[in-house]
Amino acid sequence: MGLTFNMGARRTMKGAARGSFELPADDLVTHGVVVGMTGSGKTGLVTVLVEEALRNRIPVLLLDVKGDVANLKLAFPSYAADHIAPWVEAARGDEDGIADGALVDEVAGERRKELMAWGITEDDLASYCATTHVRVITPGSDAGEPLHLLSALERRSSRWDHDVIGARATLEAAVSMVLRLMGRDPDPAQSRAHALLTAIAERRLLANLPADLASLLPDIITPPFATIGALDVETYIGLKARGELAADLNTLIASSSLARWRQGQDLDVANGAGRRQDDGDDHQRRASAGRRARARARRGARGSARVDALAAGHEQAARPHRVRRDLRLPARRTRTTHRRSARWSR
Repeated sequence: MGLTFNMGARRTMKGAARGSFELPADDLVTHGVVVGMTGSGKTGLVTVLVEEALRNRIPVLLLDVKGDVANLKLAFPSYAADHIAPWVEAARGDEDGIADGALVDEVAGERRKELMAWGITEDDLASYCATTHVRVITPGSDAGEPLHLLSALERRSSRWDHDVIGARATLEAAVSMVLRLMGRDPDPAQSRAHALLTAIAERRLLANLPADLASLLPDIITPPFATIGALDVETYIGLKARGELAADLNTLIASSSLARWRQGQDLDVANGAGRRQDDGDDHQRRASAGRRARARARRGARGSARVDALAAGHEQAARPHRVRRDLRLPARRTRTTHRRSARWSR
């Protein structure tokens, strides 16, 4: 039998146990969908699935527009209460908004009980944490790791030295994004503006010259080549059209909202899949995020707190979320003791 994921236990409709639920990894080589009513456990199922993949050394790339799977950052190497202390919500009426030690110990005890019920030992937790690393990428924000969405255009990649076809493909995608932001046709097969920008940027990147947006402006007005394809530049796209293109691009450059999308690590899955060089102590960073969460609670956010969309401190400001007040740990085999918020509540 091939690789399988232990997804939990089978039960009858009346609750009787029917053994473990093993999912063959081969069943996941194509597409899948998880459906269910609100609160039925869709996110919990996905969390367990991801944990099982990571446990089996399978890399996972998650695109999370809601913020629920941020709890993957809440995997700790032991049952110790100090790991979860920053994430335990204080009791109602607590003046300083910081959970008392007795409450933290109680929550830690319940966490330990639930994990042990599924046969998850401290050795299992330590092994999982030692062999997995969760990175939180936050495009348009520096709350996690910011991402430069136009890096294929504005930052020269070493791929230009050994894989020009691949580098050209990522460049074309970046140019399409720029044109889409400008409200222009982004289709590489139809847009003359796309052909001009790509030709200019590729020439600069191959010559080890800067290809940031501002550097392209002079070359748009006065292209450094005489032809595009089989036509001369003036016939293909005249001076007036090039001037309008340059003006539109300059407006985009001047936009303050674009700046936050042009900072951070490169948009390159192959180079971004590893551990950051400056990661430091993940648990210390999570504890700092927990202290910030408690500070928000002291400012009156207890009843309807904003969930950390990314558990390393990224606040999904546009999506208010009510923290559940109960402590019903899920009956699932999950190392993070997954909940629907980034903190444990009581």
